[in-house]
Amino acid sequence: MMILVIDITKGIQTQTAECIILGEVTKKPLMVLLNKIDGVDKIKREKRIEKVSRRIRGALKDTHFADPIILPFSAKEPQEHDKQAILNAIVTLAQTNERKMQTKEKFLMAVDHCFMIKGQGTVMTGTVLQGRVHVGDNIDIAGYQQSRRVKSIQKFKAPAEDATTGERAGLLIADFKKTKAFERGYVSAPHVIKTYTRFIAHVSPIRHFKQPITSRKKFHITIGHETIMGTPLFFCCKKSQFPNQSAFPLSLQEYEWLDALTYPLDEAYLYFAQITMESPIASYPTATFIASKLDMDIHSKSCRLAFSGKLLDVERTQEEDTLAVYKLKQLTCSIDKNKRMVEKMTTDELIGDHLIDKQLLSHYKKNKNHMTYPLIPFLSHPIYVHTLSGNYRGIITKPFGKNGKFYIQMDQEVHDIQGGERCDVYYKVNVFDKQRAIVPYSP
Repeated sequence: MMILVIDITKGIQTQTAECIILGEVTKKPLMVLLNKIDGVDKIKREKRIEKVSRRIRGALKDTHFADPIILPFSAKEPQEHDKQAILNAIVTLAQTNERKMQTKEKFLMAVDHCFMIKGQGTVMTGTVLQGRVHVGDNIDIAGYQQSRRVKSIQKFKAPAEDATTGERAGLLIADFKKTKAFERGYVSAPHVIKTYTRFIAHVSPIRHFKQPITSRKKFHITIGHETIMGTPLFFCCKKSQFPNQSAFPLSLQEYEWLDALTYPLDEAYLYFAQITMESPIASYPTATFIASKLDMDIHSKSCRLAFSGKLLDVERTQEEDTLAVYKLKQLTCSIDKNKRMVEKMTTDELIGDHLIDKQLLSHYKKNKNHMTYPLIPFLSHPIYVHTLSGNYRGIITKPFGKNGKFYIQMDQEVHDIQGGERCDVYYKVNVFDKQRAIVPYSP
């Protein structure tokens, strides 16, 4: 459940809009509280509440929160009937949006306060996100590679033997010396929390972000209470090629490189990102994260939240070279005047497009008269010839001379090929392949 507090004297501001976007990402039910109604003259108060409520409904009509509950309130001068209305609304939302209790999952708790009690130990208070914890259990402290035993549990200042999903609780553990450094974070059953420096995630763009969301561009990555700079590499695949969307096969699937993540997404595809963090971040698999540009002017009306995602249980370390993410490329050629061969535009462009690796490039520079090296990867590749009467397919068969020309064999007889006609060769390169091997493909 999400309770959005709006100052009735100011209405929706930039940070308010960002909170609404966060609510859309998490898909939580929403209740809006119009606070500081005591700052409005009593004579004009009802009209002001109605006017601001109408504006809020208008702003939310195209979002996940089409018809939110909106209630007036004064934290400075609370009225009993206002408090009761809020409690009733909370009960209503809780009943209509019953949370799935993940009590069978391993224990995970979001800690929002941590302090020491001299002679007893360290107290960590927070909300149990999933699972159950008992007195005497061992728990891991995220980011510190330390484990502690739970000495006692309190819920609403009363002793308890356990705490379960959705409950607020305080855990007393054996002395944890880095209390001030920890403050907020996660504690969990052993081996639930992992420390990531690079991970794979399902991603989707936030439609209100107007700047390009490009690969290899740095963003602020927020997971839980931590925000660290990270660099994404975007790629995708067809849903039909990825039937088990809860798993991520590293070496069993080919993916298509994306220069940028754009809105709206093609519903026939699944979109992923490999995100490399500037420093390690502790999280749990399936955690939701937000990528943003927090260095933008906060006073501007531009949205700073770029894209969101959910971690997959894939940590990118030694498996990096096995991930097949291909960047699709197109090479344009032209028909030679004698119509028997195709002429490359320039050999220098071949090299600039990374069609040969560094070792072959070095060999090519030492043997400048030997011009067939750039053609070697394309022998037996399909080539597509575009004429006035239509498009035709052929095969590159062998080099012609030493100036970059080569023969082609057409799949069918073509009579109207003219000198200078455009031809296209399509190929792909794995962005994680250091050898930059060329692989042919048909569009």
